[in-house]
Amino acid sequence: MGSTLTPKKVVVEISLAGITTQEISQRLFIFVDRYLRTLDKILIMPYYKMPFWAIHMILGPSPKLIVEHMKLAEEHFPTEKARKEYLNARALN
Repeated sequence: MGSTLTPKKVVVEISLAGITTQEISQRLFIFVDRYLRTLDKILIMPYYKMPFWAIHMILGPSPKLIVEHMKLAEEHFPTEKARKEYLNARALN
């Protein structure tokens, strides 16, 4: 069985393709900002060397959802430089 295309993955990949949050919301009729803020937080966490349990306590979603976001982050931002560039573009760094 192949991997499932989750809304989080769709939102993140469309956003990384340059589509604005508003355009994604209009196209997908879902609340996009929450997914992307969670991705931003997941990308920031390595700088603080936080253990998984602390990330779970801070972010709140189930451990499975956090792992999904972590996989997306690793897939799209395999290096620290890539993470920093993205976060700078999102004005979060």
